[in-house]
Amino acid sequence: MDASNEGFILIATFMVLLMLFTLIVFGVMLIYRRRRIEHQREIETINEHFEKELLRSQLEIQEQTMQYIGREIHDNVGHKLTLASLNNHQLQPLEGDPDPAVTEVGQLIDESLTDLRSLSSSLIHGRMQPQGALNQLLEKEFGKLQSTQHCTLEFQDEAEPFMSSFEVNSFVLRIVQEFTQNSLKHARCQRLTLQLKDAAEGLKVTIADDGVGFDPDQLPEDAGIGLLNMRQRAEIIGAD
Repeated sequence: MDASNEGFILIATFMVLLMLFTLIVFGVMLIYRRRRIEHQREIETINEHFEKELLRSQLEIQEQTMQYIGREIHDNVGHKLTLASLNNHQLQPLEGDPDPAVTEVGQLIDESLTDLRSLSSSLIHGRMQPQGALNQLLEKEFGKLQSTQHCTLEFQDEAEPFMSSFEVNSFVLRIVQEFTQNSLKHARCQRLTLQLKDAAEGLKVTIADDGVGFDPDQLPEDAGIGLLNMRQRAEIIGAD
């Protein structure tokens, strides 16, 4: 074998080894990158789960705090207002016409007591025991507002009965409650509509009003708590 053939064989051998080495390095890098991506996904999944659990804990603490405040309002402040109402009635003269000022104060106390009881009941029982189809629960919740005179309420159920977990039912009800309260209190709406439709992966709930709108980015920090709570609840149950 002459020198030229030996040189060609050496070069060919070197090229083959270089290609094998390159393939090995490429394979190792590919495996490393794949494992790195999988590891990153695991971390993201863990972080997402942790954030959801943290949000869930925060909302549960908030619920417990609201219920505690509701009981305190009912037992303490409500009792004092009841005594104030009774004492106020005793200020009326036994004979002759009632004192207009005393009557007006009594009316204010009675109205405050009624509002206070309503608030207390809302705080204590706001997290109702949602059993049954979510459609029926939402219709019942929406029906509580039918006595509102300045706003027309419309409930449209175009979906099949949707059965879900206690958590999903509770959070959807809370979102609807938050929205309706904000609409009736701030939006100056004439019509409030709650619509249910079947969706590919569950139930589509649409609630809207015809009141004045707002820019979420322009809200003061303390004014966006309700909106934040709705978003957090929707995120926890995987809603869009």
